[in-house]
Amino acid sequence: MLKARIKNRNLLSEIENLSQVNTIDTFNLFNKKFENGNRLNIFETVKLMEELNEVNQYDCIIVRGYKLAIELMKSPLSSKIVPYFTEFTHNQTKLRVKKNKFFKKFIVLSKSICTNE
Repeated sequence: MLKARIKNRNLLSEIENLSQVNTIDTFNLFNKKFENGNRLNIFETVKLMEELNEVNQYDCIIVRGYKLAIELMKSPLSSKIVPYFTEFTHNQTKLRVKKNKFFKKFIVLSKSICTNE
């Protein structure tokens, strides 16, 4: 699900033609008013993802973004989440304790997702 209006297809070009991937163009699919007309906030995104999952029963949901992933950990969708993080450093000494604990939780979660067939 796209949180922002499409401005450039470069970010989508690698995945949008894959049959196993369902890319949802939120702004063209839904006739809703969002708080910010060009981008969903985290809470709008989680709510919409939960609604879509009720209808479509997704096997997994790939999530890009640390703040969204944190909020989804509190959601019934948490067992379906596969995080794709881009906003962190690979330098262990610079990782804050809070983020480090968070990533460890996701490692445990992602192992359970991969092993449950």
